[in-house]
Amino acid sequence: MHTEDIIYKQIGETKLFIRVCYPERSMPDTGYPAAVCYFGGAWVTGDVGAFAVHAEFLCRAGFKCFLADYRIQSKHNSTIYESTDDACDAFDFIYENADIFAIDPTKIITTGGSAGGHLALAVLFRSRYGKHAAGAAAFNPAANLDKLFRSKTEGLLKHRDFFEAALADPRGADSVDPMMHTQPGGPPIIIFHGVGDKTIPIDLIMEYRDAAVKAGVDVTLMAYENAGHGFFRANDFRNPFFFLTFGELLNFLRRINVI
Repeated sequence: MHTEDIIYKQIGETKLFIRVCYPERSMPDTGYPAAVCYFGGAWVTGDVGAFAVHAEFLCRAGFKCFLADYRIQSKHNSTIYESTDDACDAFDFIYENADIFAIDPTKIITTGGSAGGHLALAVLFRSRYGKHAAGAAAFNPAANLDKLFRSKTEGLLKHRDFFEAALADPRGADSVDPMMHTQPGGPPIIIFHGVGDKTIPIDLIMEYRDAAVKAGVDVTLMAYENAGHGFFRANDFRNPFFFLTFGELLNFLRRINVI
C-alpha cells in the first residue's frame, strides 16, 4: 500500500486533507470499491493514522481507502458541528471525484471508531451524497447523543466542558445525531460494540439500533463480551478482536455486494 495526501477543504489558513491509500491489486473494470475512514478521539483529539491498519487490510481486499482529516477541538478550537461538516465535505469531495480517483461510486462505504463512528453514521444523512453510500461500518460509535452527552461515563468526564458546550449550542445535538435521523431505505449499517464499553454504554447503541430498524434501516449490531471502548484496534496485531471484527466486516461487505 502506498499513500498520497490531497487537500479537500480550506477554512481560512486551515487546510484539511485526505490520505489516499492505494491497493497493489489492479483496478476492477468498474473502479475500486472505496472506504472513507474517520478517526476517533471525542472530536477533541486524534489523527488520520488511527485507521491506517484497517486501511492496509482493506487495500489488501481490493479497496482504495481515504483517511479523512477533520477539525478537532484540541487543534482548531472546534465543536462536534464543525467536525461533522468536515466529515460530510470529505465524503462529498470523494464522491464527486469518483472518476478521478478511479472508484466505483456505488461501492463507497463509510467507517470509523468512536467519534469517527459517529461521523461515519452522520455522513449518511448530513452530506449531499451520503444517501448513495453503499453502507457504513461503525466501531463503538457515538450515537444517541443527547443521552450520551448528559451521562457521566468515565470515558467522557475529561471532556465534560466540550460536551456541555455542545448541548448548549443553538445548533443542537439532535442536528448531528444519527438517532434522530433514521431514514427508511437508508444505507445498511453494521456496528461493532463492546458489552463492557464504559465510554459509550451499549444500551445507548441498542436504542439507536432499535430506532433505526423500526424506521426500516438494515442494521446489524455485533456485541462482544469482555470488550471495552476501542476494543477493535489492531494493537500491533496482538488483539484478537481486531481480526474478529475485520472478518465480520468483510462478511458484511460481501452481503451488501461491495466485494
